[in-house]
Amino acid sequence: MSARDGGQRGGRGGGRGRGGGGGGGGRERGRGQGQDQGQGRSGGVEFGGESGRGGQFHARHPGGRGGLAAEHPRGTGSAPVAGEAASALQPVEDVLTRVSLAETGEGASSSSTAPAPVVAASGALPPTSSKSLVFPSRPGFGTAGRRCRVRANHFVVQLADKTIYHYDIAITPESISRERNRTIIKELIRLQQQYLDGRLPRGSKGEKEYRVTITEVAKLDMYSLKQFMAGRQRELPQDTIQALDIALRECPNGRYTSISRSFFAQSFGHGEIGSGVECWRGYYQSLRPTQMGLSLNIDISATAFYKAQPVMDFALEYLNIRDASRRLHDQDRLKLRKALKGIRVVATHRRDMSIHYKITGLTSDPLKELMFDQNGTTVSVVQYFKHQYNYSLKYVNWPCLQAGSDSRPTYLPMEVCIILEGQRYSRKLNEHQVRGILRLACERPSQREKSILEITSRNNYVNDYHAKEFGIKVTNQLAWLMLVYSLLQGLNIMTLDEREYVILLLASGTCLTRECSMEDPSGTGHA
Repeated sequence: MSARDGGQRGGRGGGRGRGGGGGGGGRERGRGQGQDQGQGRSGGVEFGGESGRGGQFHARHPGGRGGLAAEHPRGTGSAPVAGEAASALQPVEDVLTRVSLAETGEGASSSSTAPAPVVAASGALPPTSSKSLVFPSRPGFGTAGRRCRVRANHFVVQLADKTIYHYDIAITPESISRERNRTIIKELIRLQQQYLDGRLPRGSKGEKEYRVTITEVAKLDMYSLKQFMAGRQRELPQDTIQALDIALRECPNGRYTSISRSFFAQSFGHGEIGSGVECWRGYYQSLRPTQMGLSLNIDISATAFYKAQPVMDFALEYLNIRDASRRLHDQDRLKLRKALKGIRVVATHRRDMSIHYKITGLTSDPLKELMFDQNGTTVSVVQYFKHQYNYSLKYVNWPCLQAGSDSRPTYLPMEVCIILEGQRYSRKLNEHQVRGILRLACERPSQREKSILEITSRNNYVNDYHAKEFGIKVTNQLAWLMLVYSLLQGLNIMTLDEREYVILLLASGTCLTRECSMEDPSGTGHA
């Protein structure tokens, strides 16, 4: 379960998370705004950044068996922070701009009876906290216009009556690596199915010992969420929504490369976009409370990754250099240093290729002039590789990769290093690269619908262990939206292949949406 790491927790070296991820290592806190609290999503390219709140949650049947059962003095945990973002009850006009329209049904009469408003009159609602963010109730729905049905990239979600337990997890010694924190938690779960005070089983020699402190913070039930969805409560139970969202993201987190609220893998599709960078396809996923009900919003995403290849090949392609025998100019060296800084590589000259290095910079001197001290003797890097590994370095006029700190650097020749797979390219893309991403990301509505359904089939939410534990049931069919819209000048309906209908909005026209309601594809009624 992950969210973007926040500031580090002072003193105890633990990780206090709320709502967006977990596993320890630093206090994780998010702004709770922006995309994290937006409505749905229908498309676009991932450009990074997310505000999320970390934390660890587990579901338990009322009075039944639980997962995390930490013993602690009652009253020591802090109360959950109220949701900081706006309610997900948004104007329908905004919702329609964020859904992928795949197919419309037949038009109905120009006027029809609107469904009962989802939100009750403001006078019938209970009082809320003065600190809560409350929006006025919607007065109702319009009836003028034509009626149509469209499939949207939302999947209806049903919840069981369960209680979610929110835990604060602190890991010492502190680790800033999210992957390591997750590994520690998984190992703890494997060793101890029940969390009890006392020593862990004795490990093998050379293993590092971590202390994990688990404290219960809050209990979250489904009652407030159901009251909110029924329009009998104005305050959005954001902590509950985030806990459920984390549960649905836990399985993909272990299978794919996660960035913000999206997941990527080469198996979804990939292609080179130039300068040592490739585009990976993936999908965006977010649990959303809408005025039509609780739904899982899924859509196709695409973003840039470093291509897994030898660092020397990346450097030649990135700098557009054909002759690798000449010395690198300072301008090219600084450009390459900026592109490589922060990425992880593995050295091929070592027997143990499980050791990864994080690049911190490039040396200012070429490899043939680089010297270091070895047991009081000055040795060149070229001589060291020849003597220690029987390896003759070729590109001695190029600088060397540097890992570690400036006081204790580790020098790595580019020709013996390979860029690890699954690292996002966060630099600004050039025009050619942007066109390459758009070419891979853009799809016709029918193909986009097919891709989304393939993703849900691969994720198999029905048999997802974590979804079952939390009592979450996700339908495997796209939800239907019933729309009532008005056609003004410049708005046409155009029939395409495979009986698709796409509403085309010309520059001189406007579409006014009057009504929107979601239908459960399973036939059990409205969501």
